[in-house]
Amino acid sequence: MHIHLDAIGGVAGDMFVAAVLDAFPDLRDGMLGAITAAGLPSGIVCRVVEHRDEVLTGLRFLVEEPAYREREAGSRYLGPAEHRHIPFREIRARLQSANLSAGVKQRAVAIFTALAEVEGKVHGMATEDVTFHELGGWDSIADMVGAAFLMDALDATWSVSALPKGNGRVPTDHGWLPVPTPATTLLLQGFELFDDGLAGERITATGAAILKHLAAAQSSDRAPRRLLRTGTGFGTKTFPGLSNVLRLLVFENAASALAGDHEPGPPIPTRFGQPQRKRSQSPLPPEWSKSTKPLREAADKLRELFGAD
Repeated sequence: MHIHLDAIGGVAGDMFVAAVLDAFPDLRDGMLGAITAAGLPSGIVCRVVEHRDEVLTGLRFLVEEPAYREREAGSRYLGPAEHRHIPFREIRARLQSANLSAGVKQRAVAIFTALAEVEGKVHGMATEDVTFHELGGWDSIADMVGAAFLMDALDATWSVSALPKGNGRVPTDHGWLPVPTPATTLLLQGFELFDDGLAGERITATGAAILKHLAAAQSSDRAPRRLLRTGTGFGTKTFPGLSNVLRLLVFENAASALAGDHEPGPPIPTRFGQPQRKRSQSPLPPEWSKSTKPLREAADKLRELFGAD
C-alpha cells in the first residue's frame, strides 16, 4: 500500500490524524485507546468529529482540556499553563513506560526526539535539557501518539506533495517567530516548498516531525497505481478561498498493479463498441508465403551485407 499526502492547506498533527481516520475509520478505537494508554488524564477528552466548510467535508481531531479542574492529591494531571513547560526527558520517560506496543512506543519517542533535537539546535542547548512549551500541551502529545499508532497500523510507503511555505509571524513563548518557525525549517530540510501567497503557519513543527519520521518522498513517481480510498482532515485555521485540509490518497503498490494482483476491470471497448481481442497467431496461408518469398530473400541478403540480426 502507498499513501500520498496532499498538503492543500498544510500539515499539522491533528490534520494527519483526522485524514487517516477518515480513510481508515476502523482504526479509530485502537488509536484512542493508545492515546489513553500514553497517560492522558481522565479530564482530557479526545474526539473525532465530522466537519465541513463551504467546499469540502471530512473529519477533525479534537483534544479538549477542561477549563478548570481542582488538583487531586497524587494526581498526574497538569493544568494547561503548567503542562506547557514539560521537559523532553519527562515526556520520553512517560512514553517509554506507557502500556503501548513496541512499534507505537518507538515511533512516538522518535517523533518527540526529532523535535527535541531541532529545538536544542535553535536555542543552543543539549537535547536532554530541552523543555517543550507549545508542544508540551496534551493536544500535541495526543497528536503524536495518535499519529504513531496510525503509522504503525498501516504497512505503507508514504509520499507528500510540495508543501505550502506560509509567511508572516506567529506568537510563541519565545516571542514572535517567523513562519515557518526555526524548528520547523530544520525538520523540513530536503523537502520542496512553495509560496501560494496565503499568510499564516501552514506546516507546524508537529506536522514537520511526522513528515520527517515517515521519510515521505516527493519524487516524481509516475508508476501506475490503483486508487483504493481517500481521506480528508481539517485543521483549525481558515484561509480565504482555500479549504484548510490535508488530503490522503491510498493506492495499491505499483508492483501489485503491474502484476495484476487485483480484480480486472471491464474490457477496453474499441471504436466499434466491442471489446478488443487478441489477434490470431495462426500462420499466413501457403499462397501468401509463396508470393512474399522474393521479399524475404532480399531481407536475408541485406542482413548478410550489414551484419544485422
